[in-house]
Amino acid sequence: MDDDPRPDCRYGSLCYQKNPEHHAKFKHIFKRKERTSDSTDEHSRNKKMKQSPKPRTSDTGSSSRMNTIKHVKADTTINNKKERNSKTSPSKAHEDQHTDEEQSDSNQKESKNESIKVSSCLEESESSPKKKNSETKKRESSSSNTRNSELNKQEIDSNEHEGDENTDSRASVSSVVESKEEKCEAGNSTSPKKRASGSSSHNNSEMNDSKEHLDKTLEINDSIKKLNTSGDLNINNVLIEKYLVQMPEEFFTFWKLCQKISPKNPTDAFVSLDLKLVGPFDVMNGKVVDGPMVTHWRFFYDPPELQTIVVSTLKNQEELHYGYFRDCPDEDPVFIASNTNKDCKINPVASNIFTFIHSQIEEKLKLKDSPKHASLQQKLKDFAHSHKIDLETPKLNSVVRARTAKTVCKSLLGVGIVVPYVKKSELGYRPLQKTNKELENLFRQFKDPEVEAEGRQKLKSILQEVSTWVTIAVDESDFGTGLEFGLDLFGSGIEELHGMAKCTLGVAYQYLYREEFGTILEAHLTNRNKNHVNLLE
Repeated sequence: MDDDPRPDCRYGSLCYQKNPEHHAKFKHIFKRKERTSDSTDEHSRNKKMKQSPKPRTSDTGSSSRMNTIKHVKADTTINNKKERNSKTSPSKAHEDQHTDEEQSDSNQKESKNESIKVSSCLEESESSPKKKNSETKKRESSSSNTRNSELNKQEIDSNEHEGDENTDSRASVSSVVESKEEKCEAGNSTSPKKRASGSSSHNNSEMNDSKEHLDKTLEINDSIKKLNTSGDLNINNVLIEKYLVQMPEEFFTFWKLCQKISPKNPTDAFVSLDLKLVGPFDVMNGKVVDGPMVTHWRFFYDPPELQTIVVSTLKNQEELHYGYFRDCPDEDPVFIASNTNKDCKINPVASNIFTFIHSQIEEKLKLKDSPKHASLQQKLKDFAHSHKIDLETPKLNSVVRARTAKTVCKSLLGVGIVVPYVKKSELGYRPLQKTNKELENLFRQFKDPEVEAEGRQKLKSILQEVSTWVTIAVDESDFGTGLEFGLDLFGSGIEELHGMAKCTLGVAYQYLYREEFGTILEAHLTNRNKNHVNLLE
């Protein structure tokens, strides 16, 4: 190679010329085989780097270096391909040396720029891992925050939508109370000038606050009266909210009769019959309290199916009361029933409220011919005729007979229970292990004060066995069995059995889709007494 008279190429190994005339004219010190060997070594190294497993740690520096090197090498290969594709044809093989040198100059500049890019990329990749890690953490935290915020927004929107539907569907008494409170606050609030006037205004505000609390029920009553007198249907929604049951149409029609007989106090329209309208009639008269009123005039032995609407005013019959009896909370009452509050026996007395009042007037007229009762009977007949109400039908016997055909058993209540029942598969009810007489005997012994604690514990264990058997029946879709046993436990009136009655009846009401009765039962058991039944006192 030293004897070669050709001059050295000024670019040496960096020369990328493929022109044979250029290679014939100039001498190149390094052979191209050495460059290919270097490239093959680098290629093998890259393969090893690819085959080596990546560490699980967040070391992004090495990966970023490899990515930058790969990008730079890809750029160089693309440039090489472009140069190879741009080979001159044989007709242009006699280009002079100046064009060759210009091309070599451009190639040298490109190679220098590539080397500068590689070095800068390597430096950036070494300093970037920490920044990238921090950026990734920030991105993850921001993405999680945005997702949580979106989920919260969706939940809030759904809750607001449900709340709007509920508020549109019924007008609650709480909204009336809030509006009245806002009016009172607006009326009691004073301007800054008046506040600075002296201590007398401060004392007046305190007196107003105390009066506001005392007059709260009166304000609610006035609002109920306005709803009632205006004939607004929202009064029915108030009754549902207070008593959790649907009132029949005859109830509202009967209230119109009471208003005609006694405009000042319609609940005393039938005082001459020794009867007083209570319960939901108090709400119609504008007498309510805050919260539910399911225990208002609910006597000790009243099951959730019975809703008291009339009470006796006689001294020897103070606990005699009459009410609507329902099998389901969302259905109309089946009949009017009575209870003496001495036991759990329910006695049907009338098919509806009009026939009940008519029968009470006839009984009074049989005992004594009174002009008051005669005029009251005439008013009732005139009202019934104008509203096309038949005071003779339906008769009580036909109503009771039709319901008895639907009952699956005779419970201790005396009226039986009605539940869905399939005769072919006998699904829906199965008889208890103990008969009604056996259960009555167990309850009688349990109430006996002479029975000691050990004897009561034995009786309770017997009832616990029956409860276990009832649980199995309910699990096998015989929900009527749980309803029967639960009402028997409730009707016993034994306080020690309240927990068992609450559990058994609660499950039965839930499976029978009578959850409102379960709510009434729970409220009654928490405040079950024989003395205080009027929540307005």
